[in-house]
Amino acid sequence: LFDVLANQDVHLIMAGITIASYHEAVLGFEGESQLAAFRAIFYVMIAIFVSLVVKAIEAYQQERTSLLTEIAAVSARQEAEARYRVELERLARVDPLTELPNQTHFSEELKRAIDAAGEERPVSLLLLKIMRFREVNSTFGFRAGNALLREVARRLRALPGQPFVARWTGDSIFA
Repeated sequence: LFDVLANQDVHLIMAGITIASYHEAVLGFEGESQLAAFRAIFYVMIAIFVSLVVKAIEAYQQERTSLLTEIAAVSARQEAEARYRVELERLARVDPLTELPNQTHFSEELKRAIDAAGEERPVSLLLLKIMRFREVNSTFGFRAGNALLREVARRLRALPGQPFVARWTGDSIFA
């Protein structure tokens, strides 16, 4: 609190010093007059002190509010960056059109399957190629071709046993 008080308006502090210097002038009074003068100085000093404390509290609250706002902004930015990283990692491993794993993810999974199977168990690999896919694109347009790829991917994901299915190239899918 005293650090904040020290940074407050200089004129209020100077007023307090000025009033304190009147102490010597009050000494010239006697009896009731001196007591009245002391009371007046005391009330003015209390008013100055209260004003300083109020300003210090307001400054502290403003600083605290600014700090909380900054913390919230940093936290929001960190959360957005975390979501962005997660999305980038997902996009690095997923084909955006079909939402199937992409070539990178497929290669990693194939290596894992081969390593897990060892020499004793075979690993099966099936390449599905959509015949006349270029004709679909040429005749009906890319939207129809994209819809066809998405539907094939949806049906392959729905197969029993949930085989690992990945898009390899434009019209090739591995399972």
